[in-house]
Amino acid sequence: MRKTVLKVINGYYRYDKRYDNYQLEDINLELYASEWISLIGDNGSGKSTLAKVLSGLYRLDRGELFLNDVLLTEETLPLFRKTVGVVFQNPDHQFIGTSVEDDVAFSLENQQIIRPEMKRRVEKALKDVDMWDLRSQDPTSLSGGQKQRVQIAGLLAMQPDVMIFDEAFVMLDPYSRRELLTLLSDLKKTYPLTIISITHDPEEVERSDRVIVMGDAQLKDDGTVAEIYERNASLTPPPSEALHRLLIKKNHRLKEGFMSQADMVNFL
Repeated sequence: MRKTVLKVINGYYRYDKRYDNYQLEDINLELYASEWISLIGDNGSGKSTLAKVLSGLYRLDRGELFLNDVLLTEETLPLFRKTVGVVFQNPDHQFIGTSVEDDVAFSLENQQIIRPEMKRRVEKALKDVDMWDLRSQDPTSLSGGQKQRVQIAGLLAMQPDVMIFDEAFVMLDPYSRRELLTLLSDLKKTYPLTIISITHDPEEVERSDRVIVMGDAQLKDDGTVAEIYERNASLTPPPSEALHRLLIKKNHRLKEGFMSQADMVNFL
């Protein structure tokens, strides 16, 4: 039986409390341990708002949010902050330490983690993201991909259950983006992490275990990568599926339904 990590029941949220214009409406959702979930949808569909609710940054106007069966309240908010980490588009806005090592250690210092344990966690996290050799560097001097690795290390050191990436890789070049996606795939094999990725990148979506489509502040669809692209022809597909559809149009005999990158490699 799958373990539920995050659960939303009848969730509603609005930015301006004076009006009934909701950014999230009637959200009912369960996210499970060790899943990689892609949240997709048009701009303004509610993706980032939902991510901020799931992390505890925003509080629902109506409804309930549970983390590992614990209801979010003022008293339990610190638990959410420790257990759910967020990486945003621009890491420069999140750096605090003057060195990579200090920046990763900052949140641990706030939690009063004893120094030997802090040093152990920081070293392990930086090694896991291949940044240990740059531990003395000023994080603001790093490349975009390296900066995001430092942010990921900072979360790993906190030992979270959930990591949320709010379009975190959109400003990176394609090579750096693929490197980081591969890193996340590797980390997911090592750590019992639930990854929630807000993205417009079909290649990133293809790596997911599950895809949730949002629109007009509501959940519109929920399923595997194959199920979502088979049911939603208007979505821009990953390159492998785009090639699949093109070959079918040119009368090549291929299997029906979604073709993943692995399927296409086997075919070719």
